[in-house]
Amino acid sequence: SSSEMIASYDHHRIPERMIRSGEVSKWVVPWKLADVRVLDRPIPYAHKNDAVTWVTFSDDVTRQLQSFLKKEDPGSTPDTGSRARSIVDAQMTGMADRDSGDEKIEERPPSAAMRHIADADATLLGRTRISGGNLRNDHFYLTEFLEKFPSDCIGGRNKQEAAPRELTVDWGGPSPVKTDIDRTKRMFRRRGWVRQFFLSAGAREGDTVVVTSTAPYLVQVRVERGSEKALSAT
Repeated sequence: SSSEMIASYDHHRIPERMIRSGEVSKWVVPWKLADVRVLDRPIPYAHKNDAVTWVTFSDDVTRQLQSFLKKEDPGSTPDTGSRARSIVDAQMTGMADRDSGDEKIEERPPSAAMRHIADADATLLGRTRISGGNLRNDHFYLTEFLEKFPSDCIGGRNKQEAAPRELTVDWGGPSPVKTDIDRTKRMFRRRGWVRQFFLSAGAREGDTVVVTSTAPYLVQVRVERGSEKALSAT
């Protein structure tokens, strides 16, 4: 509730005026951080678009973090570099437990395999433009590349006609989602996560959802800005 968010300001630092205005009423997935290290000075880094949950640092930033960690722990080993790269992964545990109808997103920390998947390792399944209707109704279509998915993950119009197998969709949140595809609607059947996916990515009308895969039943989705798509085509 608003009163609870205002009372917990020290944890999230969202100004009271934003809470009372309803501007952040859809921010429903807080994170709890553990083993947090406070830097003795800020270290600037480049935050790439769509880096919502996991951040990969450049070599220069990694070296600076290594230096900080070595000063904090003089007995650290050469493996400190891997600690520096993952310092933002400080045992984050999702606290939201959101229902959408009778659908619930399972809460558990993402697996190591899900944390960061480089674009170079993924196969592009397709792109779909985000419309105003998509944003209002928390969904996006898979029409133009539906045939790229395994056929046993594509079901009928209702849960009774669900496909025999589900896909695992990594959307960058606290937990991936398991779902099949509704052939008649041409979209993922479970959509309780889509609103948070759009909000976390700052999705706008005209942006694009990029759908990739590293295995037959493992799918990743991310938002690509309309301007990014135009630049990539030039």
